[in-house]
Amino acid sequence: MKNCKKNISVVMVIVALIVLITGCDNNKNDPKDQSTTLTNLFGEGFTATVKGFLTDTEWAGVSTKIETVLNEAFKVGNPGIKSQFVTVFGRNDGVTIIVGERPIGSSYETTIDGVTLYLNINVLDNDLQSKLTAAVGEMRYNNPIIVKNILLYDQYKVYRLIII
Repeated sequence: MKNCKKNISVVMVIVALIVLITGCDNNKNDPKDQSTTLTNLFGEGFTATVKGFLTDTEWAGVSTKIETVLNEAFKVGNPGIKSQFVTVFGRNDGVTIIVGERPIGSSYETTIDGVTLYLNINVLDNDLQSKLTAAVGEMRYNNPIIVKNILLYDQYKVYRLIII
């Protein structure tokens, strides 16, 4: 009986050690908020913030890849393309690029204020340069100052509709 109890105790200790060793991954594969600031884009001192709610594995190399592709797109772009990049990345509020699953079914989505770009993570390895160039082209015509005026007008208009 003593041997049986001793064997059970040894087995329990071994099982506990196995669970402890294999079950502890320090949450490296749990998604979390990630953020990097890109500096001196295009050799012109422009900055952008790249963000994402991703695992460490998914996040590895994301900001470096985006920075490299943005600089290359600017370098090979014609004067019109370069002007778009300067206009968008030269805005006072800066540019934020959010990488993740959004937008679903699309490569990217720009906001009406022209300072935020949602980039689908699946685009990172699929013609990223043309997607970023197209997104910057769309962002070029979205002006944060005009949008703030429109939003104030829309808020007033909606407010009137609620009262009536």
